[in-house]
Amino acid sequence: MPRILVIEDEPTQRLLTISVLKAAGHEVFEAVDGEAGLEIATTVLPDLIVCDVMMPRLNGYQMVTALKAEAATATIPVIFLSSMSERTHVRVGMSAGADDYLAKPFRATELKQAVDTLLAKRRKQLEQFAEKAEEAIRIALQDQKQALSGRYEKQLLKELNQRWQTDLESGRGLHYPDTPVLAIDIFGPLVDRLPGGDARPGAIKRVYEATSDALYLFGAQHLLPLGHHLIAIFANEARPDMSRQKFQAVRAAFAAQKALRAAVDAASGDPLPEAESRALAVAALHTGPVMLMRVDDALHGGGGATIATGEGVSATVALVQRARALQWPVACSAAMASGIGDMITTGRGEHLVPGVAHGAFNAVELLAPSRTPA
Repeated sequence: MPRILVIEDEPTQRLLTISVLKAAGHEVFEAVDGEAGLEIATTVLPDLIVCDVMMPRLNGYQMVTALKAEAATATIPVIFLSSMSERTHVRVGMSAGADDYLAKPFRATELKQAVDTLLAKRRKQLEQFAEKAEEAIRIALQDQKQALSGRYEKQLLKELNQRWQTDLESGRGLHYPDTPVLAIDIFGPLVDRLPGGDARPGAIKRVYEATSDALYLFGAQHLLPLGHHLIAIFANEARPDMSRQKFQAVRAAFAAQKALRAAVDAASGDPLPEAESRALAVAALHTGPVMLMRVDDALHGGGGATIATGEGVSATVALVQRARALQWPVACSAAMASGIGDMITTGRGEHLVPGVAHGAFNAVELLAPSRTPA
């Protein structure tokens, strides 16, 4: 259901506009002036805004200018509502970034048609963006697959971890009270598909590189192996918006799954049918507390390793195992889905019982990310 924000200071006109839009099947938010409308727009991120021109505190021109100045709201289309006496000023608003305008008084059919046109245009733009992004990702993954080596991967990890490595090495570790976690079963049943003998280590390395490259490409901040799984932590202190971190993790799950399947098919030389291939590469997403710490082997003079623990990691790994039993290629906990329900498409549900290091929780089959946030 498209979400539309109506910004109008005149009560009767606001009620009329809202009634028309709700009758057309839209979810409607309302604001009494430009300043309140701007605050709601940055919080709700509507699919379209219908806005009066002359309002107190912040007029329509100023509101649109502020809207276009922020990356999160810059692409939201805006329809201006103006009285006949203000029509000479409409061009100013169009120059500021408005997409259309209606002269008051307008007919309900005029408003519906203008809204439908802009929403269709926005959907088309998002589809085109998704297609271009997918092609760019495919090209980037292909280039990285050919160029990356073990030495480059170590250097990449060093650069990505520069912010937090000092804390890990000092023994303090890093604690995230609530962060998105992704686990993908990379070394389990997939290993059976790879060649044996001397060729197996190289094939496993290529599968790992392809999967980790995809996860880093979509914003993973930490990658750690855990048994058969590769764990990705999406905590981002520079961009603490949890809904965006969650959506990045969702996109990363599908990108990593696709890259992993392609790498296994290439290494084995015998591609599986799509349905069987999807069933092999199982991923899960959850959000919860995570602790990262550095463990050194001082007694034997060896190096150290970074380990991840906490309810966030334990629950995610448990969800991977349950998803495989349920034949869900990607699973998502209810905590992970909270706040991004309109950005994802889900399927069946499941209740997971408590484990040794995590409580009971609900989960759903994750079918696809459904839209990109503005």
